[in-house]
Amino acid sequence: MTFRPFTQLILKTHLQPAAVRQRLADAIQNQIVRGTVSQNTFEIRRVIHYTNSFLPIMKGKIKSTGEGSVIKVTMAPHILIICFMVGWLGFASGLLAIAAFHLLELSTVLIGFIPVGMLIFGYIFVTAAFKFEARQSILCLRQLLAIA
Repeated sequence: MTFRPFTQLILKTHLQPAAVRQRLADAIQNQIVRGTVSQNTFEIRRVIHYTNSFLPIMKGKIKSTGEGSVIKVTMAPHILIICFMVGWLGFASGLLAIAAFHLLELSTVLIGFIPVGMLIFGYIFVTAAFKFEARQSILCLRQLLAIA
């Protein structure tokens, strides 16, 4: 298990690519997921009845095999969440750099724990929230495509 807010997986199914596209299109029409499906790609996210900004966007490529299809899926948070967290972690890193520059002052050493806490909190919060939703999204996708 990696500790980053991105997930890649490869799913194999006995369904042909046309059947995979049809199941995904049906799921969009039935409002199980939101998104788009094209000839060999899709971009979807689950429809949830609660608020969670870390809901992954699933981008996939469908490839035909002799026995069915292989679907390569990449999951990532929305780009605005990534931008916010880059800003958050960048701000905390900047504060940490300032505190490290003034290391000789006792009050600055104590204040240096604040950006360390911000870095740890930001990293754990994003990773945990994303991984929770990614697991749910993988289960949803497996159910849609009837993959055990």
